[in-house]
Amino acid sequence: MNQRFIIMTIAASIFMFAAIFALTAPPAPSQPAVAAVSIPAEIYADCDAVRAAGAAPLRMGQPGYRAALDGNMNGVACETVGTSSASIAATQTPSPAPVTQPTEPVQEAAPPPPPPPPVPPSSEMDPGPRKNSYR
Repeated sequence: MNQRFIIMTIAASIFMFAAIFALTAPPAPSQPAVAAVSIPAEIYADCDAVRAAGAAPLRMGQPGYRAALDGNMNGVACETVGTSSASIAATQTPSPAPVTQPTEPVQEAAPPPPPPPPVPPSSEMDPGPRKNSYR
């Protein structure tokens, strides 16, 4: 009978722990909604195609910019500063219209987690300063 009592006590303790944990555990974070934004990325064969599309000059970060189109690597592609369009066109081969390819949707950043709840004050009283018992 004593052994059965111990097993029942352990089982009840485990059940109580699980119940308390389930009631006091923080809620699972919900997944934020992901907005499906599709920005077509245009790939131009050369600067003539960029100019023909009316997109010149392309700046770094804009759709269609790539380092191969930026001759002096200053972050601006297909710029005509210091050269004429005719001399640039004579050195490059003609290309077809730009090809548009779909890109993956952009995911929004997750919101920061909520602050933790305030801690209630302790119910124990401060005993105050202790006297030095070594004197």
